[in-house]
Amino acid sequence: MIFNLFLSRIMPQLTRMNNLELHMSNTWRDLQSIFIYGVIFALLFVLHIIFAAADLEILFRLVALTLSAMVFFCGLCLVYLEKSKVRYSSVYYIGMIVSCPLSIGLGWAYGGMSTSISMVLFPVITLIIHYTIKKIFFDRTYGLK
Repeated sequence: MIFNLFLSRIMPQLTRMNNLELHMSNTWRDLQSIFIYGVIFALLFVLHIIFAAADLEILFRLVALTLSAMVFFCGLCLVYLEKSKVRYSSVYYIGMIVSCPLSIGLGWAYGGMSTSISMVLFPVITLIIHYTIKKIFFDRTYGLK
């Protein structure tokens, strides 16, 4: 009787919980490179604010240059952080999409914290960079097709 109750009521719930756990681990694997990129970007962003406030010009410029490179080459950074060659293509496209709003913010920063032509120019440049990289490395990127 108790065994029958276990099989009919509790076992399906345990199976659903196990499937949810499996789904969550797959989602984490899919988002892991994006999360790592975001953490690195956020830490560098905070550092550039701290260096600017402390008048550490060389360190500020170094971090700002690194942030700029991360924005313009977001897709490549994500592919570099990605462990599975199967997900290179999707991660690259996510990086290309993420780089557009980031490049608008970068254009705002380079435009003296006001609206400028760089806010339009930088997203165009980042899209051209991502498109060119995709075309150049078509055969050599293990799924970045």
